[in-house]
Amino acid sequence: MDNIKQQISWQRILLFFIISTLISNIFRFDIFEIKSQLAQLPPVLFILTSVLLEGSGVLIGAVIALSILKKNRTTEMTLFGTSVQKSILMVCIPIILLTVIGVNNNFKLNTHSYGFTAIIGTLLY
Repeated sequence: MDNIKQQISWQRILLFFIISTLISNIFRFDIFEIKSQLAQLPPVLFILTSVLLEGSGVLIGAVIALSILKKNRTTEMTLFGTSVQKSILMVCIPIILLTVIGVNNNFKLNTHSYGFTAIIGTLLY
């Protein structure tokens, strides 16, 4: 147990948390009033752009935390994990479900189109 505690990089976790929270909240709370300009886009583009901007903090925080606090160890990661088929299935299930069921919205979009847009934005996030 003590060996595991020594391996945890609390600096990396804290740095990631601070950066990702700050950047994400800038867009989430619309500090620079960007959403009024984005509202002029078609609803689908508005939704996707908003989600990606709000999620950009997580990506930027991860890149900075990983690059600044590099460790000398090798890790092996793949996009699809141990099973490509299961990974594709796990991505397809929410796309199909939200597209078929639909999601109510305030954008006056078809519920099924909005469900598809919402899940694509979420997966990109």
